[in-house]
Amino acid sequence: MSDNVLTDEDIAKAQEYPVLGPAYFAARRVCAAAMKDWDTQHLRPLVETIRDKVTDTLWDTIRDSIWFDTEMNLQGRMWDMVDRTVKALLTGERWALERYCLEDRYDHDQVRAAIARHIPEEIKGARIADLEALVEKQRREIEWLRR
Repeated sequence: MSDNVLTDEDIAKAQEYPVLGPAYFAARRVCAAAMKDWDTQHLRPLVETIRDKVTDTLWDTIRDSIWFDTEMNLQGRMWDMVDRTVKALLTGERWALERYCLEDRYDHDQVRAAIARHIPEEIKGARIADLEALVEKQRREIEWLRR
């Protein structure tokens, strides 16, 4: 390889375009020779590898973020519902009292005893009804046993 990279042709072209100078044309010639065996397909595997890595990283980041945010939002919402229900019971809100201590859905006699101070009259009526039902059940059992 020659130490003189500028050819007579580079110098001649530079005279037509003095702003560019001979180095411009020498650089173009050297780069064209270096790239003559390359085409766009040589870059495809590199671009596809970069694309795949970016896609995977972006997907993992978005997926993890969306799932984490969704999970945290659901957890917060459930936590809030429980807190509001407990607060409703403790403050004597009618809907909560009817749902959790005046209906038969839960072990209402224990619930009623625990929160009777909020609605003593309603609880008293429900407890009386519970006791009357118990007395009736025991009366039937006694009758059956006596036969």
